[in-house]
Amino acid sequence: MELSPSDTTKGHLGVFVLVIFAAGYLLSSQLRGVTAALAPMFTTQFAISPAQLGLLAGSYFASFAIMQLPMGALLDGFGVRAVLIVSLSIAALSCFMFAAAESFAGLFGARLLSGVGVSACLIAPLTAARLWTTPAQQQRLNSWMLMAGALGLVFGTLPSESLPQA
Repeated sequence: MELSPSDTTKGHLGVFVLVIFAAGYLLSSQLRGVTAALAPMFTTQFAISPAQLGLLAGSYFASFAIMQLPMGALLDGFGVRAVLIVSLSIAALSCFMFAAAESFAGLFGARLLSGVGVSACLIAPLTAARLWTTPAQQQRLNSWMLMAGALGLVFGTLPSESLPQA
Protein backbone atom coordinates (compact mmCIF):
# COMPACT_ATOMS: atom_id res chain seq x y z
CA MET A 1 0.00 0.00 0.00
CA GLU A 2 1.41 3.38 -0.99
CA LEU A 3 1.15 6.50 1.07
CA SER A 4 -0.55 9.50 -0.44
CA PRO A 5 1.11 12.93 -0.08
CA SER A 6 -1.40 13.82 2.62
CA ASP A 7 -0.43 10.65 4.57
CA THR A 8 3.23 11.62 4.34
CA THR A 9 2.45 15.12 5.57
CA LYS A 10 0.49 13.71 8.48
CA GLY A 11 3.44 11.44 9.29
CA HIS A 12 5.88 14.36 9.32
CA LEU A 13 3.48 16.39 11.44
CA GLY A 14 3.15 13.46 13.83
CA VAL A 15 6.93 13.22 14.20
CA PHE A 16 7.13 16.97 14.84
CA VAL A 17 4.42 16.75 17.51
CA LEU A 18 6.20 13.75 19.07
CA VAL A 19 9.45 15.73 19.25
CA ILE A 20 7.68 18.65 20.97
CA PHE A 21 6.07 16.32 23.51
CA ALA A 22 9.35 14.47 24.08
CA ALA A 23 11.24 17.75 24.59
CA GLY A 24 8.69 18.86 27.19
CA TYR A 25 8.90 15.60 29.11
CA LEU A 26 12.70 15.58 28.85
CA LEU A 27 12.71 19.07 30.41
CA SER A 28 10.34 17.88 33.13
CA SER A 29 12.61 15.00 34.06
CA GLN A 30 15.72 17.13 33.87
CA LEU A 31 14.22 19.69 36.23
CA ARG A 32 13.30 16.84 38.56
CA GLY A 33 16.86 15.58 38.86
CA VAL A 34 18.90 18.75 38.69
CA THR A 35 18.46 19.75 42.34
CA ALA A 36 20.37 16.72 43.57
CA ALA A 37 23.13 17.22 41.01
CA LEU A 38 23.59 20.87 41.92
CA ALA A 39 23.16 20.45 45.70
CA PRO A 40 26.80 21.28 46.49
CA MET A 41 26.52 24.55 44.57
CA PHE A 42 23.27 25.48 46.34
CA THR A 43 24.72 24.82 49.78
CA THR A 44 27.80 26.91 48.95
CA GLN A 45 26.24 29.87 47.13
CA PHE A 46 23.03 30.17 49.14
CA ALA A 47 24.12 28.72 52.51
CA ILE A 48 21.24 26.25 52.30
CA SER A 49 20.98 23.65 55.08
CA PRO A 50 20.32 19.98 54.31
CA ALA A 51 16.73 20.45 55.51
CA GLN A 52 16.22 23.38 53.16
CA LEU A 53 17.75 21.39 50.32
CA GLY A 54 15.25 18.61 50.96
CA LEU A 55 12.43 21.15 51.05
CA LEU A 56 13.66 22.61 47.78
CA ALA A 57 13.58 19.21 46.08
CA GLY A 58 10.28 18.27 47.69
CA SER A 59 8.56 21.48 46.65
CA TYR A 60 8.84 20.43 43.01
CA PHE A 61 7.32 17.02 43.72
CA ALA A 62 4.54 18.42 45.91
CA SER A 63 3.35 20.98 43.37
CA PHE A 64 3.69 18.43 40.56
CA ALA A 65 1.59 15.89 42.47
CA ILE A 66 -1.05 18.41 43.51
CA MET A 67 -1.57 19.37 39.86
CA GLN A 68 -2.15 15.86 38.51
CA LEU A 69 -5.90 15.62 39.11
CA PRO A 70 -6.70 19.18 38.00
CA MET A 71 -4.43 18.66 34.97
CA GLY A 72 -6.61 15.80 33.74
CA ALA A 73 -9.69 18.01 33.92
CA LEU A 74 -7.85 20.87 32.20
CA LEU A 75 -6.67 18.59 29.38
CA ASP A 76 -10.19 17.27 28.86
CA GLY A 77 -11.74 20.72 29.07
CA PHE A 78 -9.29 22.84 27.05
CA GLY A 79 -7.38 20.33 24.94
CA VAL A 80 -3.83 19.08 24.87
CA ARG A 81 -2.37 21.88 22.78
CA ALA A 82 -3.67 24.80 24.83
CA VAL A 83 -2.88 23.22 28.19
CA LEU A 84 0.65 22.22 27.18
CA ILE A 85 1.41 25.69 25.81
CA VAL A 86 0.34 27.32 29.08
CA SER A 87 2.04 24.65 31.16
CA LEU A 88 5.38 24.96 29.37
CA SER A 89 5.15 28.75 29.55
CA ILE A 90 4.83 28.46 33.33
CA ALA A 91 7.80 26.07 33.35
CA ALA A 92 9.90 28.54 31.34
CA LEU A 93 8.95 31.36 33.70
CA SER A 94 9.95 29.21 36.67
CA CYS A 95 13.37 28.56 35.11
CA PHE A 96 13.97 32.29 34.69
CA MET A 97 12.85 32.90 38.26
CA PHE A 98 15.15 30.16 39.53
CA ALA A 99 18.11 31.60 37.64
CA ALA A 100 17.42 35.07 39.03
CA ALA A 101 16.81 33.92 42.61
CA GLU A 102 19.07 35.42 45.24
CA SER A 103 17.71 33.62 48.29
CA PHE A 104 16.27 30.34 49.45
CA ALA A 105 12.77 31.83 49.27
CA GLY A 106 13.28 32.73 45.61
CA LEU A 107 14.60 29.26 44.82
CA PHE A 108 11.70 27.67 46.72
CA GLY A 109 9.03 29.70 44.92
CA ALA A 110 10.58 28.97 41.54
CA ARG A 111 10.70 25.23 42.30
CA LEU A 112 7.04 25.24 43.34
CA LEU A 113 6.13 26.95 40.09
CA SER A 114 8.37 24.55 38.18
CA GLY A 115 6.38 21.55 39.42
CA VAL A 116 3.16 23.22 38.35
CA GLY A 117 4.62 24.11 34.96
CA VAL A 118 5.84 20.66 34.02
CA SER A 119 2.90 18.76 35.51
CA ALA A 120 1.34 18.30 32.05
CA CYS A 121 4.50 17.12 30.33
CA LEU A 122 3.75 13.40 30.57
CA ILE A 123 -0.02 13.34 30.84
CA ALA A 124 -0.50 15.63 27.81
CA PRO A 125 1.29 13.31 25.35
CA LEU A 126 -0.47 10.28 26.84
CA THR A 127 -3.80 12.05 26.41
CA ALA A 128 -2.89 13.05 22.85
CA ALA A 129 -1.91 9.47 22.07
CA ARG A 130 -5.24 8.24 23.42
CA LEU A 131 -7.18 10.76 21.35
CA TRP A 132 -5.16 10.88 18.14
CA THR A 133 -3.66 7.43 17.57
CA THR A 134 -4.48 3.73 17.36
CA PRO A 135 -3.75 1.44 20.32
CA ALA A 136 -0.59 0.09 18.64
CA GLN A 137 0.67 3.61 18.00
CA GLN A 138 -0.17 4.59 21.59
CA GLN A 139 2.19 1.93 22.93
CA ARG A 140 5.00 3.18 20.71
CA LEU A 141 4.40 6.82 21.66
CA ASN A 142 4.27 5.95 25.36
CA SER A 143 7.61 4.12 25.04
CA TRP A 144 9.19 7.13 23.34
CA MET A 145 7.92 9.40 26.11
CA LEU A 146 9.40 7.16 28.81
CA MET A 147 12.71 7.14 26.95
CA ALA A 148 12.66 10.96 26.74
CA GLY A 149 12.04 11.13 30.48
CA ALA A 150 14.94 8.79 31.21
CA LEU A 151 17.18 10.88 28.98
CA GLY A 152 16.10 13.99 30.88
CA LEU A 153 17.15 12.37 34.15
CA VAL A 154 20.55 11.58 32.65
CA PHE A 155 20.95 15.20 31.49
CA GLY A 156 19.91 16.36 34.95
CA THR A 157 22.86 14.62 36.59
CA LEU A 158 26.41 14.50 35.24
CA PRO A 159 26.04 17.16 32.51
CA SER A 160 24.46 19.50 35.07
CA GLU A 161 27.25 18.83 37.57
CA SER A 162 29.85 19.76 34.98
CA LEU A 163 28.38 23.24 34.29
CA PRO A 164 30.81 26.00 35.18
CA GLN A 165 29.96 27.80 38.39
CA ALA A 166 29.52 31.55 38.29
